[in-house]
Amino acid sequence: MGSSTPYKYLKHKIHAIDTDNLVCKYSLIEGDAMADKVDVVVYNVKFEASSGGGCVFKVTTEAHVKAKND
Repeated sequence: MGSSTPYKYLKHKIHAIDTDNLVCKYSLIEGDAMADKVDVVVYNVKFEASSGGGCVFKVTTEAHVKAKND
């Protein structure tokens, strides 16, 4: 990771890449950025053509937090 971030590492797992529909699903499964508060973060990414050329990049993110131990 770059020097502009306080985190040292992140580990992702790719679940699916659909090149026909331009969709990718992957998860952040490990890293010091997760601390002791997050189990996993799931990302769903979709690319769509834009009217002026290029594309629109849409991301849905689900953060699954760890249960509180009281």
